[in-house]
Amino acid sequence: MNGMMESSHSGSRSGSHHHHHHKARNYKLITDPFLNKGGSKVYRYDGNIPNDPTCPPVQVRDPRSQITRIWTRLELLDIPVPRFKIDANYVGDPPH
Repeated sequence: MNGMMESSHSGSRSGSHHHHHHKARNYKLITDPFLNKGGSKVYRYDGNIPNDPTCPPVQVRDPRSQITRIWTRLELLDIPVPRFKIDANYVGDPPH
């Protein structure tokens, strides 16, 4: 993904140097050099910025609104069941 992640895995093919690394699942680009001229890419993995003790850890959470999730569970869906017609263009075995 970036230089930090790639450098930690380079040269780890030999059996004596094999390390078990925690695979980061959640990552975010904090500083983008395309948007901030002169900066370098800074990634946050699972709420932490590697090698930066000045930045406090972030509690990673679902960004979706909890109210929306509760509201959608309360609504009953009334979805019509489609009725298919078997014609000359039908592909496959017809249902019984």
